[in-house]
Amino acid sequence: MYYNTTSETGDELKESRKKSISQSDKVLDFFKTHKRATPSEVLVGCDSGMLLTSVRRCISDLTKDNYLEKTDEKKKGMYGKSEFIWQIHPLYTFVGL
Repeated sequence: MYYNTTSETGDELKESRKKSISQSDKVLDFFKTHKRATPSEVLVGCDSGMLLTSVRRCISDLTKDNYLEKTDEKKKGMYGKSEFIWQIHPLYTFVGL
């Protein structure tokens, strides 16, 4: 989902929404392969020029839509701070969405 905080309109807004969907697809594809990861690991693993904030947005949106779930586990991230680990939601793999 694209959060239009800069009041874009027209073609610019369309392009931003399209890019947002594409990023979410890449993040979900990463989790389909790796099953569990921190946002930093997704960023490095996707190798798509995304920003860490975009990866976090995608993870939040995918969690809200029940594709991913946040675990209680943490791991040190790329900036030396602890990050939570996310994983594919069990219902996602069960229904094979």
